[in-house]
Amino acid sequence: MSTTSSPTISELIAQERRLTLPHFSYDDAFVLGSLLVALARERHAPVAIDIRRGAQQLFHAALPGSSADNDAWIDRKRKVVERYGESSYLVGTRFRAKGTTFEESSRLDPDTYAAHGGSFPIAV
Repeated sequence: MSTTSSPTISELIAQERRLTLPHFSYDDAFVLGSLLVALARERHAPVAIDIRRGAQQLFHAALPGSSADNDAWIDRKRKVVERYGESSYLVGTRFRAKGTTFEESSRLDPDTYAAHGGSFPIAV
């Protein structure tokens, strides 16, 4: 990770390559989701957690303080991952590195797509 507050594109790409899993089953989705819920509870984070394989939702949890807006954000970020094959944060970072924003330059509807942190492709 760089010494600046935001990771570089190269660092984000390296993270995605490092986080390739040997397998990912229904049980793995439950274990991962449960771990994320436990970490969020420790931090009193008002989040929703969603894990999918393609169109199938394998795990979903909404913690206290979250709302339907969290689910809408998840859907918009997931669509970026599905379209670009990279994390929603990396996609947004690529646009910012070009001196623009995803919303300004992607030519995609911002009510449908959001290139902000939070959605990450699971690679096996």
